[in-house]
Amino acid sequence: MESTPTTIVHTYRSHCLTVSQPPGFGDFLRGSFFLAIFCRENRMLLVIDFSQHPIGKFVQSVCFPDTSSITPEEFFNDKKAELLPYLRALTPGQVALITTHANVVEAEITDADRLLIQSYMCFSDEVTNKVAATIEKIGSPHFAVVHVRVADEDMHNPDVVVRGLIGYIKKNVVPVWGKHVVVLSNNGKLKNMLSVHFKLHMTTTSAVHLGECNTTDLHVRDSLIDFALLSKASHIYSYSVYGWTSGFSKHCSNLFDIPYTRIQFRSYAARIKDKLKAIVARGEKLFTT
Repeated sequence: MESTPTTIVHTYRSHCLTVSQPPGFGDFLRGSFFLAIFCRENRMLLVIDFSQHPIGKFVQSVCFPDTSSITPEEFFNDKKAELLPYLRALTPGQVALITTHANVVEAEITDADRLLIQSYMCFSDEVTNKVAATIEKIGSPHFAVVHVRVADEDMHNPDVVVRGLIGYIKKNVVPVWGKHVVVLSNNGKLKNMLSVHFKLHMTTTSAVHLGECNTTDLHVRDSLIDFALLSKASHIYSYSVYGWTSGFSKHCSNLFDIPYTRIQFRSYAARIKDKLKAIVARGEKLFTT
């Protein structure tokens, strides 16, 4: 007789005890991939639970016993090193409630892992209808998304400028996709500027960092609309002001197996510096000849 398998409930929380701000949505999905791979390899069950976060109002709830009174084990930052020993110590039949943004080896993600996590991400009619209306305006089910992630403190800054972004879109996106492009960004002013400049599509949403708890349900809904639209894209071009990729778009790409291009370009100052170095190098060569 087979024993009851261990169940891991990965819960997205609006409040955590070991970090001041819960993980962003991309970070949570990264942890979900890690757990999906572990559970698949160790014959455990994985449940994704959004019921303890405002996001649960716009994602189909999970048919699982209420866990609101249970404090989950948190594995963030340095404590991530304790996650694997904790998981390996679980016993058959045990139900473990945890939350983590553990790193994942993307090459190890399988279609089975994707389908498992997708099964817990059935968006509300309000979200899906908005996405459907946007795709109808695009005029084709095959479209690209340009996703621009600015710093959290610049989300409402009307003066944000990303030098080089216009040139990149003009050279690498528009020639391939024409007008079948949607611009998404956590900065509404920048999103509107790029949309108007290239006459591209955009959503009238106000995206926020989903790890923040001091936001409205409307902003949470809007962020999910952006994510759901990303999930329908044929290609994602993503720029992040940080030195790493945007988890919001990168793990959407991983989840729905969408081709992903990280937008990178050298800053104007760096290009000028390179030109000056080249001029000096040519001068030194001429002088020594």
